Amino acid sequence: MVTAGQSAESLVRPPTGLALKVIKGLHCKTPANLFAEFARALEFPDYFGHNWDALEECLADLEWLPAKGYILLITDAGCVLPGDEEEYETFLEILRDAG
Repeated sequence: MVTAGQSAESLVRPPTGLALKVIKGLHCKTPANLFAEFARALEFPDYFGHNWDALEECLADLEWLPAKGYILLITDAGCVLPGDEEEYETFLEILRDAG
């Protein structure tokens, strides 16, 4: 549980060699916004296509980032793709495959 004035990031201490990347769930209410938020947080290259296939490809690669692995922390996860079960399931499948 995050208390007032405490950042969610302060609760996670990545193991050596891994980096924490924070995805703001409040910015992920539509697929387009979700793609933009992931691109921001993970510094996706300019060629990122802002679609599900492109998200899957970038999450599987991440070679442009220096750490050997990443922990994704999605804040306000209940706000991600509300009311669109099909898109949400696609999103979860991509995360499972990337993990």
